[in-house]
Amino acid sequence: MGPLVPDIVYRPSSDVDNLLASRGTYSKVRSVFKTLSLDPSITDIEMRIKQVRILNNQEFIGTGDIYIVVVAVDDLSKKPITMQVKTFEGVRNNDELTLGPAGLAVYRNPKGQIPRFLDYRLIVMESDQEKRDFGKLLADVEADTQFKSVRDGLIAMATATQPAAALVIAAADTIVNVISRVLKADRDDQVIYIAGSFNDKIDDLGVKLGPITQKNRNAIVTYQVMSA
Repeated sequence: MGPLVPDIVYRPSSDVDNLLASRGTYSKVRSVFKTLSLDPSITDIEMRIKQVRILNNQEFIGTGDIYIVVVAVDDLSKKPITMQVKTFEGVRNNDELTLGPAGLAVYRNPKGQIPRFLDYRLIVMESDQEKRDFGKLLADVEADTQFKSVRDGLIAMATATQPAAALVIAAADTIVNVISRVLKADRDDQVIYIAGSFNDKIDDLGVKLGPITQKNRNAIVTYQVMSA
């Protein structure tokens, strides 16, 4: 398996930054952005995948085994990286994955700590291996020297007054590449890969956006960042 390439990139705050920079007006409003912050009444956030419908399970005929890999990276110390894998067997075309009544929780902030940046990767894959130890997969990723280097860099960066969003995004890219390398599954097929990020100033970490639905020809994914 080579490096995974996102089907969809969704970074509304970065889009605003780039638009202002292209028009030469960023310097005029930079001070305004610095005064913005997340609503102080919000003390906790979580991201949930609300729905995944498989349009094409990547099998020529019949059912396929599907797994979701989630990577979330924030700029908080102690544990800046969250990873999980969820598996589904016997999935047919047009099946909706069973995520539970509230959906699948993929990120929660540390109690009482709100990140300034949150980068997330939602990856849906079709597995050509009937039995795969995903617990071992995550353990192998966490033991990888490159993963450890990225994690330690994020922890060190968390103390910075002005952390760089680009570093958080680059860290998530590196982690996904480590996962790809550890999987070593040449025949697994990418169904959909969504890469996105929010910050606490321009887009309020996504909490005001409501449910977000994105799709390609293989799948439809709906997710949401909610406040608590």
